[in-house]
Amino acid sequence: MKAIYGKTDGTILDVHPDSVNFPNLRDDRGIYQSDNLTESDIGKNLTEIDGAIEAVKSGYITEVETIAVEYAREKYNIETRQIMLLLMLTGNTVQQALASRVWEWIQTVLSEYLGRLTTIQAAETVPEIFAVSDDFVSFDATNPNIELSTILNASE
Repeated sequence: MKAIYGKTDGTILDVHPDSVNFPNLRDDRGIYQSDNLTESDIGKNLTEIDGAIEAVKSGYITEVETIAVEYAREKYNIETRQIMLLLMLTGNTVQQALASRVWEWIQTVLSEYLGRLTTIQAAETVPEIFAVSDDFVSFDATNPNIELSTILNASE
């Protein structure tokens, strides 16, 4: 069965068979799926159902991880990061400095992502889980926005 729950308090609002899809579920609602759910669970909080909070955490961790990875790839794809790392280690002084700025920014984003995962894992209620932001756009302001071509063409 699938339970629709409110993200603001974790209360089960409705229970449906697994075959029901919810393509237009509002952002303030989530879906928890378990073989042990019944209609008698409507009105209960997910904290009252064994394993529900851990399942919600796991699903949200996967969501935050996906968003973080996509965010990092959008800014600096894996090939670009590999070349920048190589230039940081073997390039001239200017190339090393430029590539280092990018790597420091990537490390900041990664540190924030790991901190958010720790906070989600420590959460004990649905509101605590979803109080952790899945948005990384705030890091755009500190992104050095240095293109690979700029680093490659930099000379001392």
